[in-house]
Amino acid sequence: TDILDNFGNSVIQTDFESYFLNNGALSNNASTKTKNYVVNYDFEAWLNPFSLDSWSIESVDGTGNIYSQVLQEKSETRGSSSETAVRYYVTKQSKGFLKTSLPIVADSEGRYFFGVWIKAENIGDKISIGIKNNTNFLTDIYTATNLNWNYVVKYFDASIADQITPVMIPETENVTFYIDDSFLGQGLAGANIEWNTTNGIVKTYTD
Repeated sequence: TDILDNFGNSVIQTDFESYFLNNGALSNNASTKTKNYVVNYDFEAWLNPFSLDSWSIESVDGTGNIYSQVLQEKSETRGSSSETAVRYYVTKQSKGFLKTSLPIVADSEGRYFFGVWIKAENIGDKISIGIKNNTNFLTDIYTATNLNWNYVVKYFDASIADQITPVMIPETENVTFYIDDSFLGQGLAGANIEWNTTNGIVKTYTD
């Protein structure tokens, strides 16, 4: 059957794929998510209100200016189970980006995903979500179509010992995003077939 993703792209899914995805029979990496490789994945640990533990902002223009800032956020969190989120304020697009402080070493090869909850302040604001695998960036742009919390997922393939760094790269200037509860894991991000057949495409689902 044809499935339209949130970007209007038609995704073809066969009954064969549906059966094996639903029954977890494609491979070990076809099962739903396993362990979370991200340190401070829930953004609850802070060195101070302006410094997030185990995450950093990297400059990309050689000046050392990061053009953005993270702030500890306690009012705009994803739910009652989350005490702290990230307020990510950006002045220049694509000049600095939020990432894990250290790369994560893949301990087996296969399909991985990086997922994170994102909330924009303005419809149309854009941010790239994905990973840096060794020296290659694998990202797609998420464009906010509402002001709710949305779970954004990027799928990718990795080999043993690949150096994987989750990244969030702003694509709009003078904007604020709220970020909560990230996950880097193997396999599928959830049991929803429409979600998982779009491997390699950023998908959003409203909480």
